[in-house]
Amino acid sequence: MSLPDLFNDLFDAILPPVRKRPLPAMPRRLYGYILQVSGRQQVRLCLLTLLVFPLTLAPLELQRRIVDGAIEGANLHLLLMLGGIYLAVICVHGGVKFLRNFYLDRVAEGVTRVLRKRIAHANPDAVDADEGTRQAVL
Repeated sequence: MSLPDLFNDLFDAILPPVRKRPLPAMPRRLYGYILQVSGRQQVRLCLLTLLVFPLTLAPLELQRRIVDGAIEGANLHLLLMLGGIYLAVICVHGGVKFLRNFYLDRVAEGVTRVLRKRIAHANPDAVDADEGTRQAVL
């Protein structure tokens, strides 16, 4: 097994894609459809968003401590330690934000794909779509 395949399997285990098949019956509302197709993924997205929020506030607190404690006290060791923590928090915050945005796009594309499959199966002889679009959707 190659490294990209291992990464894809790990990513699918942690943040699974939306369901692969269209729903047997369409819900009456759009939000009902989205929740039925990707309800678990929506919960994971909410949890990732809740994780991003405190990481947004941490750099501000660290900046305040760097200015108040390290610079005013002229403590080089404290300054280096807080600077390292600041760098780590910024990297973790950026990574979690990237993961959330990447997963958000993945879920949105999955919901759209399932809806397109539903429409294509409902009317397979649609003349409006070109051949490439029908082949990709089916």
